Amino acid sequence: MFTKNLKSRTPAHLYVLVLIFFTVAIQAQAPTGYYDPAAGKTGAALKAALHDIIKDHVEFPYTSSSTDVWDILKETDRDPANPDNVIMLYTGWSINGAAEYNNGNGWSREHVWAKSHGDFGETPPAGTDAHHLRPADITVNSARGNKDFDNGGSRYIDGDGVTDCYTDSDSWEPRNAVKGDVARMLFYMAVRYEGGTREPDLEVVDYVTNWNVSPAPKYPIHGKLSTLLEWHEQDPVNNWERNRNDIIYTKYQHNRNPFIDRPEFVAWIWSDTTGPGEIANLFFSEYIEGSVYNKALEIVNASAVAIDLSDYSIISNANNGVWNTSHYNFPAGTVLGPGDVWVIAHSAADSTIRNIANDTTRASVVNFSGNDVRALVKILEGDTTFLDVIGLYNDPDSSAAWTVAGISYATKDHTLLRKSSVRHGNPNWNISAGTNADDSEWIVFDSNTFDYLGSHTITPSSLFGLCNAPDRLDNYRLHPCYPNPFNPATTIRYDLHKATTVTLHVYDLRGTVVNTLVREKQHAGNYSVIWNGKDAYQRSVSAGVYLYRMQTDDGFIRTGKMLLLK
Repeated sequence: MFTKNLKSRTPAHLYVLVLIFFTVAIQAQAPTGYYDPAAGKTGAALKAALHDIIKDHVEFPYTSSSTDVWDILKETDRDPANPDNVIMLYTGWSINGAAEYNNGNGWSREHVWAKSHGDFGETPPAGTDAHHLRPADITVNSARGNKDFDNGGSRYIDGDGVTDCYTDSDSWEPRNAVKGDVARMLFYMAVRYEGGTREPDLEVVDYVTNWNVSPAPKYPIHGKLSTLLEWHEQDPVNNWERNRNDIIYTKYQHNRNPFIDRPEFVAWIWSDTTGPGEIANLFFSEYIEGSVYNKALEIVNASAVAIDLSDYSIISNANNGVWNTSHYNFPAGTVLGPGDVWVIAHSAADSTIRNIANDTTRASVVNFSGNDVRALVKILEGDTTFLDVIGLYNDPDSSAAWTVAGISYATKDHTLLRKSSVRHGNPNWNISAGTNADDSEWIVFDSNTFDYLGSHTITPSSLFGLCNAPDRLDNYRLHPCYPNPFNPATTIRYDLHKATTVTLHVYDLRGTVVNTLVREKQHAGNYSVIWNGKDAYQRSVSAGVYLYRMQTDDGFIRTGKMLLLK
């Protein structure tokens, strides 16, 4: 437990009421047309469009005799109850703004996207980007270090339930009131920095890398994506974030955090079923290393969109040698539909396996012997992205086989089945394999178990963002649909506090309008509409994830997600 006595510190709950009534001179609203280049886009196209909108911002130095990031934070994070103070991000404490870092005292400038995650240090633009710089108590900042963000660990700040923070060896969990803030700052960084001159190529990922090794890695990644997505929903955008966004835009950098202005952009880019998520959702779902030639690999598309496998490969490594990057390329034109699997088997395998397999022509890729590494990768323009790995590359023990779920030599003479709760690949084999049946991503079966080959179950409830429509802070409201998942119909409810023109569309994940449920001027009141899983021509649509989007003529926009089962 950590406690600190600062005379100028104010517990968060003492100024919550002040924040409720705190008004800002500038309302949080992007200029008209600011996001027009992103209209109608989802996934990678939306991410690229937003990058073009927010890049090339005005840069400020880390320390300077003129305006620097110290000055910016004293304004963006000013305590409304005490204008001489600034609010600490992780704890909510109020500390005198003039008490800048001095020999371990005062407060420091926290890089929410840890500067070692990409090795950009304190240099512009990433190192001085105010959209992810926040004041933090020095001791708390040090405790967070460069850890990824995730739930759990031991309580580090033991307060009144408001300022509690938790930590363990590789993750940090801040107080509940800023979890969404943290998520949206990391999402901003992953869009703003896509590589180029002086800039790292940053990405949020769903696996946590152990940074507590020597020498420390410099990977330009941050996690944990699935947790950040949850935090984004649990802690919606508030007026504090909107005010910060406006100050940074109007007075300093002249760019905005799009995920504060348009929270729905998060789901449209990073949800399990759209955009870059479709890459993360392609992974190994089964591994068979049985007797003689009973060997197979199964890959599943756990997203709700079809994936063209042209740029994907399986590469291999044996005995800690070099990667064989041409071991397996998918046949030309192979497209894996939502929920479908692709099975590669040895040509001399048992007929049960061969009758299921999609490909038996490349026996070498499955001719493993228990200690051979296989990795699913995407290779695009010379860049290789590891999506999923079975086996430990550069294993210092050069084991004959690896332990999985606490079972020794599980990668030899066993079948490994990915748990139905897993929706992402995991390039970190140690985490994927786990230490016991509970923390492993795999279920281990005896040799020559073929019962599960040819299909893979994904637990629907593990989909992120189903019914993703939390209340807005203003007087319009779009409610979560119910039931969800559904078959054959679901009800969408919304509230209007005044007469307005309402449109309510259903979209598929490619951004195509499937059906228009409402398009009319309506009086103030409470409304509900049923979607029966059919398009505008009353044709039943296929199972999958759909978006419903409500918009009024005075600018209210909110989007939710729903899963149609068949």
